[in-house]
Amino acid sequence: MNKNDVIPAEVTGWSSDGAGIARVDGLTVFVSGGVPGDTGDILILKTARSHAFAKMERISTPSALRCEPDCPLAGRCGGCALRHVSYEAELEFKRERVAEALKRIGGIDFDVP
Repeated sequence: MNKNDVIPAEVTGWSSDGAGIARVDGLTVFVSGGVPGDTGDILILKTARSHAFAKMERISTPSALRCEPDCPLAGRCGGCALRHVSYEAELEFKRERVAEALKRIGGIDFDVP
């Protein structure tokens, strides 16, 4: 895998900043604009030994969590990291992040409502 390669991938998870995560040939790829459940082509932007960074180039099968952004600048200005997912999916993403932080940092196993 090299910079500027376009590779088919399926986004299977979220990173802590809202990017999608895909696994390609055993390598973790952080996919800007990716949503868990998306399948399509990703453009590799940067590679390292253990991970890579990419962006969604073409979505062949959109995720059920995906929605049309209500802002015409979404994806370009950088102010709204999760504008392309439903509000319910955004709330679940944030709930999981809080629960994970409490457990990892504070050692508190708490079911965040």
